[in-house]
Amino acid sequence: MNKIQKLILAIFVPIIFFFIAVFIAKGAVGYRSSTLF
Repeated sequence: MNKIQKLILAIFVPIIFFFIAVFIAKGAVGYRSSTLF
């Protein structure tokens, strides 16, 4: 991969994992904490 592709992965991969973690957390806790996200 070139430097641009590595830069894109370095930016978007953590963001994707963050949203997945938030989605799982909202599903596990329930809608009570939906206003926190």
